[in-house]
Amino acid sequence: MNMSEEWQSVLERLFFVTERLLVFDSLDDVFTHILRSARSFSKIDAASIQAFDLKTGNLHTVKTEGLSDDYVKYAVEKIGEGIGGRVVAEGKPFFTTDVTEELYSDHRRTARENGLKAAMAVPLKTKAGSVGCLTVFRKTEEPFGDEDIILMSIFASIAAEAIEKRGFIASLKQHAIFDPATGLYNRGMLLKMFDAELNLAFRHKHKTAVVMIKLDDFEEYVSLNGNLLGSKVLRDFARLVADNCRRSDIVGRMNEETLVIVQPYTTKDQSVAFCGKLRSALVQRGLQDVGSAVQPPTFSAGISEYPDDGDSVQILLKKAEAALAAGLVEGTDRATVWVEKGPMV
Repeated sequence: MNMSEEWQSVLERLFFVTERLLVFDSLDDVFTHILRSARSFSKIDAASIQAFDLKTGNLHTVKTEGLSDDYVKYAVEKIGEGIGGRVVAEGKPFFTTDVTEELYSDHRRTARENGLKAAMAVPLKTKAGSVGCLTVFRKTEEPFGDEDIILMSIFASIAAEAIEKRGFIASLKQHAIFDPATGLYNRGMLLKMFDAELNLAFRHKHKTAVVMIKLDDFEEYVSLNGNLLGSKVLRDFARLVADNCRRSDIVGRMNEETLVIVQPYTTKDQSVAFCGKLRSALVQRGLQDVGSAVQPPTFSAGISEYPDDGDSVQILLKKAEAALAAGLVEGTDRATVWVEKGPMV
């Protein structure tokens, strides 16, 4: 087979793999097509695809070809650590002629046991940034060339598209109710349930508190650690909040970094006590794998109350937000309540 025929074959295989996305094959099937195609056309002896897991905050191996079960078992890396973790963090390919001697690799022993030498890792890039890594191996020290880089970058692009498609389909299923990043109610459902709760509070004449809450220095944390770990920390914090709420409470994501808790049969003073309980839980449990944190995670909150501070969703949210903003002027790690003369810490 001459060069032009070889590339024609490559293009036909790429078209086949891309077509699988259009007919909605499972993610596992698409990854299998990608790895087998990569092995077929680049003198590759083994390959793996790692994807970012929002629940653990690590890169997990989701598909392999030519690698032992032992390699897969230990192929978990944190963002910024190991070959895959560095590739995802930096968004740039990595090359080596001997992965068993590579200081960045956490899997030198298993690489030796699998007889691996040369390696190339390429990031899986989406519009949101790198979400995983495609790594290919040879059992010789023959370096990967420019054609290999081009081909693997194309395969990596297809894998990233498959991951993005999976996230899109999942978001479509939950879009009407839940926020996919935190698992809490999305803004639309939060406001709808909040309005329903106010109707109940009016009918039964009971108090309802509103707590607007956000992680302190979250934007600075994201700038230091990237969007992936930022999403992980926000999801872990949302889970901590939900775990400490009552079944009757309504918890949702208001915007990018702000959560709202609607607490029926609750006064502002009781909500302040709740924030103290939540603060203790945050200190005790912490947030896993927080990366380069500016400081230990803390949060600030603003609190308003029905009917004392208003009788509509918009007014109560506005006053809780004003209380939060006023508290942040004084400093972080505090809960601030709204009073008619102005917020009070």
